[in-house]
Amino acid sequence: MPKTGQHSARRRSPGRIAAGLLLALIALILVVMMISANTVRLLTTEVAVSGLDEAWDGLKILYVSDLHIGSAGHLRRVEALFDSLRAVRPDVLILGGDVVSSDPIGLLSSRGSSADNNQRQSALMAQFFDDLSDFATTYGKYAVPGDQDNALCANLDLDLDDVADTGGVMLLRNSQVILANDNRRLIVLGLDDWLTGSQSLGTVTEGLKANDTVIVVSHSPEAIPQLMAVSSQNAALGDLFLTGHTLGGQFDLFGHELLNPLGPYSEYKSGWHLTAQGAPMLISQGLNCNWPPLRLGTTGQVHLITLVRAEDS
Repeated sequence: MPKTGQHSARRRSPGRIAAGLLLALIALILVVMMISANTVRLLTTEVAVSGLDEAWDGLKILYVSDLHIGSAGHLRRVEALFDSLRAVRPDVLILGGDVVSSDPIGLLSSRGSSADNNQRQSALMAQFFDDLSDFATTYGKYAVPGDQDNALCANLDLDLDDVADTGGVMLLRNSQVILANDNRRLIVLGLDDWLTGSQSLGTVTEGLKANDTVIVVSHSPEAIPQLMAVSSQNAALGDLFLTGHTLGGQFDLFGHELLNPLGPYSEYKSGWHLTAQGAPMLISQGLNCNWPPLRLGTTGQVHLITLVRAEDS
C-alpha cells in the first residue's frame, strides 16, 4: 500500500502572535493620534454677560490660541483654516499667543543651527501675520504674546508689535484697547505671557470703570488669579477671560491631562470654568500642539464666542 505523506504545519508561537497584535495596536493608536492632532473643531458658544450694553449684544469673537506654526506645512494648513473662517464673519479676532513653535523636528529637518531655525520660525511668523492683512473684522484684530513668541523675538531681537502690525493686528502686552459703538465702550485687555514676559499687573487695569464690559486675554490661565488678586476692582475686573497654553494636556487619559504644563491635576484644565468672581473663563486646547505632533483624547480647537445680554441686564 502506498504510504501517506505527512507534513506538519508550522505554528506561530503564542509569543509571536501576541507581539504582532501589540505592534498592530500600537500602529493603530499612532494613526488615531496623528488624526487627532490634525483635527480642528470650531466650537460655538454663547456667553451671557451681566450688564452688557445693547450695542454689544450678539458680538461675535473668533478666538484662536496656540497655532504653533513650526513648518511650511503647518503654515499652509493654518492659512487654509483662516481662509475658511472668513465665512463666519467675526466682529473681533483674538489670537491667544504662541503663533510659532519651538518644535525640535523643525531644527532637525533644517539641518542647520538653532540660529537657522530661529530665522525660519521668524519667516513663518511674518508670513502668517502678512496673510492676515485682508482678514476682515468689524472691530479689529488683537493678539497677546505667548512664551514661544517671546522667546523667538528675544533670540532675534524682533519687535513682535511690528510683526503683528503687518497683518493689521494690535498686540496687547499689558495694555488695553477700547472698542466703541455709538460711544458705548467694550474693552479688550491683554496680558504679557506670565512666564516669559513682564508681570506688571498693577497698572494694566488702570482706568477701568465698574460698569465697563471687559474681555481679558492671557496666553496662560495662571495669570488670571494673580491679576484678580492685585486688582482693587475684583468683582468688575473681567466679564470674560480667554486663555490657552495647556493644549488640553495634549494627551488626555481618563480626565488626566498628561502634558499640561501647569500640572495634570491642577485647576487649569481645558474648557469653560468660572473665576472666583463668577466670570466665565475659557482654557482652549489650542489649534496645534507641541512636539510630538500627536494628540490623544484631545483635538485642535477654534472658538466662535457670541456675547449676549444676561437676563438681569
